[in-house]
Amino acid sequence: MRLLEIGCGDKRLAPLDGCEWETMQIENHLETYLDGDIVHNLEDLPLPIADNAYDIIYMSHVLEHVSWIKTIDVLKDIRRILKDKGTLEIIVPDLNKLIEAMQAKQMPDKWRRWNKQNYYMNWFNGRLFNYEGNWHKASFNKEHLTKCLKDAGFKDIKNMDYCRGYDHGYISLKMKAVK
Repeated sequence: MRLLEIGCGDKRLAPLDGCEWETMQIENHLETYLDGDIVHNLEDLPLPIADNAYDIIYMSHVLEHVSWIKTIDVLKDIRRILKDKGTLEIIVPDLNKLIEAMQAKQMPDKWRRWNKQNYYMNWFNGRLFNYEGNWHKASFNKEHLTKCLKDAGFKDIKNMDYCRGYDHGYISLKMKAVK
């Protein structure tokens, strides 16, 4: 079984069924992260990976860093590198949860980066846009992510109740889809 994590962060995922995860690091997010087995700009398509290469591709808090206008093209190329019946596991910030928290003037998690004032709008803006050099370029809710996955040719799109790596908690929308 071949496994790929796109946007690997600072440590590798735990092996799955005895198989190690290969990693693809996003070219412009290298400051504090692992050296990836592949380093590439996710918007530079096609990805330098053969067709039908992986059984599972895992992306946690990566797709929002792709320009919204390129989301479907990137998902189509990710589908290309999945084996038939392969699975994409994807986690993104859930815009609906962010808006609900902002409207309630709450900060429902402990994330306070750039928010020394502990102010709900700083929390909202930080969670929505992120920070210099690591900007979010797209937003998703369940309906929109499902549509993007369908438009890219995925099927059997479902909620996912787990996170294989770092869990961003409350704000995460977790879904999986099959090629």
